[in-house]
Amino acid sequence: PPSSSANAMSSDASAWLENFFDPLFFDAATKLTRDPAACVIRRRDHKLVRIVSLAPDEGDDAAVPPKGLILAPFHLPRLLNDPVSGAGCMARVEKLAANIERVLRETYGPETRLRHLVWAGMGGSIEDKYAALASSLMREDEVRLWGVDDVNRDTISHVLQGIILAEQARLPSSGVKEALQGTVVVAQALGMTSVEPVFNVQKAFAPVFTAAGLQVATHFYKVTIPGSLLDQALASPVVSIPHQPEGQSSCAGRHDYVSHGMLLPLRLLGASPAAYAASLALSDGEVSAALGVADWLHQIGASRPVGDRCEAVCLLLPEEWRGRWEVVGAGREEWRDASLWFKQHIEESLGKTPERLLKVVTTLEGPTDPSRQVALVVRAPGLSVSPRDSGAAMAAAGVQVRTLDLEGVGPLALGRLMQAFTVIKYRLAELWGVCAVNQPPVECYKRIVNHLEHEAGGGRVSATLFGPNAPYTARSPDGVSVSLAAAVEGGGFAPDALDAEFSRLGLDSSSPGDLLGVAHRVALASTLPRRCYGEAIVFGNLTRGSEARHLRELLDVAFARLIWAEGAQSFADIGKGPAVGHATHAMGKQGGVLTVSILPEEHDMGPAVPGAHLDSYPDSYQRNNAFANVLALAGFELEDGQILPGRGHPGMVVLVRVPRNDESARAALLKTLTRAASVVASSQELDRRSLGARVAATLPSCAQATPTGNDDHAEHDGETSDEYRPKTRGGRQELAARTTQGSWPPDHSHHGNEGQRLAGGRLQAPHMHGEAQTTTLNTAHVPYYTVASSDLERELNESSAHPTLYVRAAVYSN
Repeated sequence: PPSSSANAMSSDASAWLENFFDPLFFDAATKLTRDPAACVIRRRDHKLVRIVSLAPDEGDDAAVPPKGLILAPFHLPRLLNDPVSGAGCMARVEKLAANIERVLRETYGPETRLRHLVWAGMGGSIEDKYAALASSLMREDEVRLWGVDDVNRDTISHVLQGIILAEQARLPSSGVKEALQGTVVVAQALGMTSVEPVFNVQKAFAPVFTAAGLQVATHFYKVTIPGSLLDQALASPVVSIPHQPEGQSSCAGRHDYVSHGMLLPLRLLGASPAAYAASLALSDGEVSAALGVADWLHQIGASRPVGDRCEAVCLLLPEEWRGRWEVVGAGREEWRDASLWFKQHIEESLGKTPERLLKVVTTLEGPTDPSRQVALVVRAPGLSVSPRDSGAAMAAAGVQVRTLDLEGVGPLALGRLMQAFTVIKYRLAELWGVCAVNQPPVECYKRIVNHLEHEAGGGRVSATLFGPNAPYTARSPDGVSVSLAAAVEGGGFAPDALDAEFSRLGLDSSSPGDLLGVAHRVALASTLPRRCYGEAIVFGNLTRGSEARHLRELLDVAFARLIWAEGAQSFADIGKGPAVGHATHAMGKQGGVLTVSILPEEHDMGPAVPGAHLDSYPDSYQRNNAFANVLALAGFELEDGQILPGRGHPGMVVLVRVPRNDESARAALLKTLTRAASVVASSQELDRRSLGARVAATLPSCAQATPTGNDDHAEHDGETSDEYRPKTRGGRQELAARTTQGSWPPDHSHHGNEGQRLAGGRLQAPHMHGEAQTTTLNTAHVPYYTVASSDLERELNESSAHPTLYVRAAVYSN
């Protein structure tokens, strides 16, 4: 039987939750959120008004505006699970889905079926669908879901080509018109900042459908609230679908998981909306556990002085939910990851003041700095937890660990974890005294994008700060350029500090690798006693196709692992733009981060598929998103029609431009990043050349990175250590590296000889065929080597037991 303390905790959890159902907020008779347009709710009326509403911070008399009471994540689960009201809600979801399917049948014949669902959204409006796919909550047995939160022709072409090729594989005689007849496009956005879904409908999808002779009214829908930017821009014949049951507007995009934005695609892909809705109803014990996590994070985070506080939590989700590459539809690769939703949910909501920051790290398999990072391990019945996530092993290494156990089984545990994170977020907002539902940093960034797109003033800024002659800009002969100009003018980088570091180390300011390395060194030094972290944002395709996979793997190894986890003993995020601007941009605006924004000058359109090319799709919007991201993070804001510096936090941000994402450009980028890593490593007294030995994976398609020298190296025959070691995650290709006889925290005193000790290229597959097998690659007389990962993976998959693979690789660069 439950102990008295457990009963007391459940009682406290129930009482905390009922605050959100106060009659001021909730109509018990209708099970609906009160409408601020029909009743006045002021900040002084309840202690939670400032936390749960968009009431302006203008004193206690400030009133909640219409559509400004954001309580759907609490109220909708109760409505959906009510015996009477819930049944009506599910009937409406069924009617919405049936109508979409009926229109296709009536237009093209009774045998026509919905086969492809394109969902264009940003931030929370699309990340919940990505999480549902990655967790298998949504299964693509009959209908393929294509999420779109990019604005580049490469990604959009992959989607259109994937649909057409899949249908032509099923019916070889299909032309473009026949291939698209079973496709529906849904655009979703709720506020006044998400232009991207409108842009993609107007510039890409609608023109392709119209050119094929298909009607917009048959194939295009919008999920939004009345008066939103999307609602105004996509008028009839685009068909409107209400975002919430009963047509309410009490749900921000990051709470989309409780709305029609999640329930409708679940039904269209053959899942049960009712079963999912039931998973949102947490028990008192689960609410209590979530409150305990929030109180723990508060205690070790913002309640302590700067320099002694926890700055990041490593979120260790079930193995099945973590980032990986999957082959889907016509043999195409796609990145699947459930973790970004949770990261965005916390960071966008709470990343508003520098003294109240808490990063959610999803690229590590454990903290790199136990004094500044903690671990949150999530477990659920039916889902596996990697042995590397052992709380005991991390605790023994000095890591503070908390476990969150869910009651949901298998994929349905996703809804329970989403709801638990909502509890954590609102509780932290309450403890910190911040609004949990607004997003001022995102709105600042989008204003700059709009100005660059439409106003003449953007030309001067672009030419001055992003041109080839901008200060603190370097370009290599192979087309990689690095620019610190915006951050220097904004105050994020002090010219004296940069110049002093170049002089002290004898580096070349015209070298992109040296310039990027010095930027990292200055960032690390200037943020003490906080531990700076990194962020790479690619303004291009990072989720679909082999080229995207190669780029993501390169950044995982050379940026997140080599520069940040190994060199700086910190961590780094890897994401794509403009999605990051809607998800985690708020954190970057508060400092403590060095952002590297990577912009390909050209975007590939993939293999030629008639009818799916986007020759007229403009690249300027993607480019202006990259520029706006850099400007906003550097502290620029739009005032009186001008983009001016010194208005926001002077952030540290670097713009890196590459010709395109292909083999030669990636090789050039790899050379720049490894050079920067060697510069960063000198702060740890590491020999620069030996840094290459710390690369823990091979990089397909980057074999032509320029080597320097063929030094003789002795093989090392030591055994590997099985103790806890943090690693970054590179996706489905499981290449884990372990330091020989390592310790925690890492001892850097011996790393000067590590290149010589590890350069033998020792490959171990300890479980293959039931016994340890070792292959040694002799690298003494070759400048570089790579392992073809696809061939290696195929060989391993043919063995009777899936092996654990350890790779020691030496990569030599400048």
